[in-house]
Amino acid sequence: MEVEIWPTCIVLPANYRLGLQISGHDFEREPPDEPHEAWVSRGSGPWLHTHPEDRPAEAFAGRTTVHTGRDTDSHLLIPVIPPRDGTVARMST
Repeated sequence: MEVEIWPTCIVLPANYRLGLQISGHDFEREPPDEPHEAWVSRGSGPWLHTHPEDRPAEAFAGRTTVHTGRDTDSHLLIPVIPPRDGTVARMST
């Protein structure tokens, strides 16, 4: 199974960890307590994938199993792009 992750730009300091959450559906969030919030993220970003034309049941109503552990070949492939000048990027504290 391939899962699309939208492009982003994140620079992590050395020894930081990257977490990945795999969910079988959009995790709907409650709106913030602050009524002045202009942009509210409710599902995967601002979207909930509930429209039958966007997520037809015959393609998306099944069960997906992600196997992990020594006897499986699950992996997350993340490109590491070095700086153009070849130096190691450092973050100041």
